[in-house]
Amino acid sequence: NVCLILADGCTLTVGGIQVSGEGGANSLQIFAQSDGDAMGRLVSTAAGDAAGIGGGAGETNGSITIFGGNVEAAGGARGAGIGGGKDAAGQNITIHGGRVTAKAYTAVFDGTAEDARGGGAGIGGGQGGDGRHILITGGTVHAEGTLILTFDANGQPTTSSGGGAGIGGGSGSGGTAIAIRGGTVTAVGSEAGAGIG
Repeated sequence: NVCLILADGCTLTVGGIQVSGEGGANSLQIFAQSDGDAMGRLVSTAAGDAAGIGGGAGETNGSITIFGGNVEAAGGARGAGIGGGKDAAGQNITIHGGRVTAKAYTAVFDGTAEDARGGGAGIGGGQGGDGRHILITGGTVHAEGTLILTFDANGQPTTSSGGGAGIGGGSGSGGTAIAIRGGTVTAVGSEAGAGIG
């Protein structure tokens, strides 16, 4: 279990933060030294099929609570921004304050034909995973889900098969027990996903 305090004027950049554990066996709490313009910044960008902050590939996340800070989380190829990795639920996520930006992976052509990528929720499940028990009571939150895309060898999208919610489930899955009781929240689903749900 980890408590992370973001110091004023500082930026911590990491290649993803893994917080795995069904039922909240492991936990991460994020605080800021202050809530002013100089509050500390965390930039977490996952690799593989993991969430930006949360579970690895095939793993549900443990308990994640954000009290403050400027937190930016981007999922790996099929993971959520904050929540579950590929084929895994995102759950037990609470945001009380700070500025939080969470985005699932945006599929782009990288020179070779690729299997379907994207489809995670901004906050919630990875591609194929539910989003549940998500609570926002304060702060400024922007969450974006993304569309699943497959590219041919010429860089053209060949298929799109569903997408993730801004807050909730990844592609093919849903969101339950999502509560927003305060703060300023923007939830943008993919073309095939809900804003919230």
